[in-house]
Amino acid sequence: MLVGPTSYELPDGWEMRYDKHGRAYFVNHNSRKTQWDPPLPKGWEERRDPHGRVYYVDHNSRSTTWQRPTRDYIRRLQNYKSQMAQQQDPNSQRIFMSRKLPGIDISPGSSDPDGLGSLPDSWEMRQTPQGKDTYFIYSKTFTSEW
Repeated sequence: MLVGPTSYELPDGWEMRYDKHGRAYFVNHNSRKTQWDPPLPKGWEERRDPHGRVYYVDHNSRSTTWQRPTRDYIRRLQNYKSQMAQQQDPNSQRIFMSRKLPGIDISPGSSDPDGLGSLPDSWEMRQTPQGKDTYFIYSKTFTSEW
């Protein structure tokens, strides 16, 4: 009996094998190491925060997530970003909301200085430790956007 995936797209130098119990594991011939989890996709890195919690950095899109990236996760993320790009105003490069969200006033002349209104519920704005870049965290899924 095989346990786990029967096929997987692997980077160069990787191989999927099965142990005597039929459980899939992955061999990295470059580093001569094995692991139970499939390798991260190209451009992804695993890191730990100051509290020791694991998070993942996507260097391709300069974003982070608490969820280990899988092919399905990346596919859903790409679909989401594609949909958002289709709703973007080419003149201002600001995203239009497809529906009115509570607490957001993006109408011209609103009291908000940049005209975007407050952030939606569950979103917060943060800056990198150096204070050079601003990013946004969605607390329901612990994902970030730059």
